Amino acid sequence: MKISVSQIRLVCILSCLAFAFINSICLNSAKADSILIGQNGGGTVVPFFGATDLQEVYEANLFTSGAMNINALSFFRQAGNSGSDIDAVTYKIHLAVTTADSSTLSSDLSANLAGLTLHTFFDGTLNKTSGYTGTEALTFNGSAFGYDPSQGNLFLWVEKSSDPSSGGDLVIQATTQDAGQAMASNFTNRVENFGLVTSFTFDSFSVPEPSCLGILAASLAVLPFRRRRN
Repeated sequence: MKISVSQIRLVCILSCLAFAFINSICLNSAKADSILIGQNGGGTVVPFFGATDLQEVYEANLFTSGAMNINALSFFRQAGNSGSDIDAVTYKIHLAVTTADSSTLSSDLSANLAGLTLHTFFDGTLNKTSGYTGTEALTFNGSAFGYDPSQGNLFLWVEKSSDPSSGGDLVIQATTQDAGQAMASNFTNRVENFGLVTSFTFDSFSVPEPSCLGILAASLAVLPFRRRRN
């Protein structure tokens, strides 16, 4: 049977539609998840009072979930301390991929920024600045940042618009030492071999199941068959 141009076009259209439909079901399905980096090993006053700049490195091997779009991060109050307030100022949080690790982060904050492509994740104020209790989280919902651990370590930079002489007194959970994190600030002007206990909320992308790929292949194979029967 001679196949007309219109029939070929119809098969192509139907094939594309089938691919799009199966792809929407099986492929690249985003799922929300979170990962907690660091074990509580004590407390630190940085960055929510006592400094205007904090920089931290999280080594890539701490992230076991693969590539992700980070859309929120949280820090946690250290229980057992009387502090309950943070500085009511503007916070900027930047994220980037870096080659620096916990042993090479510099106390020179400007040096740590050299060559980085910074993504401004958050720029604003927190709705809650006082009355934190227990291990309550300070959560920043921001502009999604795509991070792939295979490309390098994660760099965090927290900037404060000012450091008021009074107001903040909140102590934040810090990690145990030598656990793949390091931080530097203009509070101590040195590198600490620990970091902040941090929760990252992200969207990951699942790998398509073999059954989904089979459905896709079967759907595309049926179309030429239906055309021949007609």
